[in-house]
Amino acid sequence: MKKLQASVRSHKKQPANHKRRRTRALSSSQAKPSSLDGLAKQKREELLQASVSPYHLFSDVADVTAFRSNLLSWYDQEKRDLPWRNLAKEEANSDRRAYAVWVSEVMLQQTQVATVIDYYTRWMQKWPKLQDLASAS
Repeated sequence: MKKLQASVRSHKKQPANHKRRRTRALSSSQAKPSSLDGLAKQKREELLQASVSPYHLFSDVADVTAFRSNLLSWYDQEKRDLPWRNLAKEEANSDRRAYAVWVSEVMLQQTQVATVIDYYTRWMQKWPKLQDLASAS
């Protein structure tokens, strides 16, 4: 019986405690960010920078430029010929290009590129513009 009474008493006290906690939470969330928040953010950034191995950093801007150039050259030589990339180069209408890329992005979620190519081609033949898709039943 004593346990039951104790649980009833603690249950009755909860609303007041919750009200006080809610009031404190509101007042703290309404407060402007303090300098402590700025220090915490700075500390997080320092930790992130410290966690990156110097091996992965470029010490010279010329190294970054050379790496970027080599990477882009490699891409130009090795990239796959994909229908949405061709349309993006050939299509003058930026809305149609954006629609084509959007369709490919949606289809490529959780699906292999080889599987998407055929579906993408058929989709774009059936609904070449967003308006065509919108008017489909």
